Formats: sequence, structure tokens, C-alpha cells
Amino acid sequence: MAKAYDHLYKLLLIGDSGVGKTCLIIRFAEDNFTSTYISTIGAPPTGNG
Repeated sequence: MAKAYDHLYKLLLIGDSGVGKTCLIIRFAEDNFTSTYISTIGAPPTGNG
């Protein structure tokens, strides 16, 4: 079942490659931290908006 939220936010993170932008987004969006996260450098961009 999908989660229902009161607010919707769009966030733009800017920074050098390899500094942890994706890890930070996952940490707050999914309340999950993985210290052995696979790098997204060179990965195709994805998203829905």
C-alpha cells in the first residue's frame, strides 16, 4: 500500500561527484542508511518529475 503524505517537496542537491548526494537523499526519503552504498557516478538519471 502506498504511503499517504500531507506535503510534497521537490529537492535539488548540488555538489561534486562522489560526495554522497544520493546517499543523503535515500537516508531522508527512506529512513535508511547504507555505509556500503554503490556509487551512482555514471548512472543514468531517473525520476518522475
